Amino acid sequence: MSSSTPSPTVSAAGGAPNNTSRRPPRKSTLTQQQKNQKRQRATQDQLVMLEAEFINNPTPTATVRERIAQDISMTERSVQIWFQNRRAKIKLLAKKSIETGEDCDAIPESMRTYLATQAIESGKPLGDHF
Repeated sequence: MSSSTPSPTVSAAGGAPNNTSRRPPRKSTLTQQQKNQKRQRATQDQLVMLEAEFINNPTPTATVRERIAQDISMTERSVQIWFQNRRAKIKLLAKKSIETGEDCDAIPESMRTYLATQAIESGKPLGDHF
């Protein structure tokens, strides 16, 4: 008697194996009016405030993001996205500077601490210039 591994079931629609862990498509949370609006860019004053907050803390809590959003007349979600994008940008700069052997002077100390913590948790080394 031989045991064999069952083959994946093939769906009728595409011929690909069924994936039961597949997520359903996300529904948009935007209203029709929001969908029709152009993207609102941050003003110079808003950017100055966001940068100052980022230097102090690159990963603000929801409460802090709400306060920032109120102070600069932005939505909390916009502030959250700005911080995510800024962290990604700094992470990319850090990666490039490590690869080229350049110094990381442009990276705020708070972000260096954040990146070091992330590297320790993931087990990946940062490099000598960091």
